[in-house]
Amino acid sequence: MGLEVKQRLASDGEEWLRLRCAAKMIDKGRFDTETIVFDTQGRMVALSHQVAMAVDMTRNYDKRPKDELDGLWFH
Repeated sequence: MGLEVKQRLASDGEEWLRLRCAAKMIDKGRFDTETIVFDTQGRMVALSHQVAMAVDMTRNYDKRPKDELDGLWFH
């Protein structure tokens, strides 16, 4: 993940920020996303890129004993 801060916010902050998120590529469980943050005047405040794996959660828990999985939200 990378984050570039393009400009500082006003010292008293902003009432709201607008985000634009887009998936640039999704292929075989891998995805690349871009997020752009804008202030109330429409100026770019920050830019972020992230590359990650999207896999089935059960992949991490298949080999664990059932009693360890009790109480997990997806079980």
